Amino acid sequence: MRMLSYVALPIALVATVLGGSRDEPSTPPTVAKGAKLEVAYDETETTKRFFEGPSYDPESDTLYFTAFGRDGSQILKMDRSGKISVFLDKIEGINGTFLSRRGGLVGCQGEKGRVVRIPFAAGGGPGELEVLADGFEGKKFTAPNDLVEDYKGGIYFTDPDFKEKKTSAVYYITPDGKVLRAVGDMQVPNGVYISKGGLNLYVSDSEAKHIRSYRINPVTGEV
Repeated sequence: MRMLSYVALPIALVATVLGGSRDEPSTPPTVAKGAKLEVAYDETETTKRFFEGPSYDPESDTLYFTAFGRDGSQILKMDRSGKISVFLDKIEGINGTFLSRRGGLVGCQGEKGRVVRIPFAAGGGPGELEVLADGFEGKKFTAPNDLVEDYKGGIYFTDPDFKEKKTSAVYYITPDGKVLRAVGDMQVPNGVYISKGGLNLYVSDSEAKHIRSYRINPVTGEV
């Protein structure tokens, strides 16, 4: 799950993401004064899928998000008129997404244990999926969950071990494609984001129920 996604998106998919509740939550102090929370899309009375990984493209005024249901998962997109369509079908567990500075979306494909890039093709559809990383030091990732791209094009992503809580880590894919272990002291790292200015990495731990801040080396990307 994208940490603090409801803060980044005032039109967050609250009704479903927050368990179907229609009660407006208290406003975090990071939200602009006077901002109002709105439901952008609601399936609570129909298919009852749950949504993850929202990414907004300001250039096309399009909101992308992942949908998980009994029949599988998809990336949906909402255009400026509010119309919903399928951007990519049968995504095999892509959860967190992020609008990449290199074009398209990057995403954590949990079922395949890898991080991928989905280019934007002509006409607004998806291009051919590209695998960015699928393992570290000869071992496959467990189930990458959420990710964020830094200003250089490097990618931090969480790989939580929900079951055993022994192999969880946060990794960093450098701009030239090398994979580094950035954080190894969290039980179940989940949401991840970078501060404005790019000097702090925020990671939520679903087991400890807290958020940690790590200082980023602006040269190497290490924390």
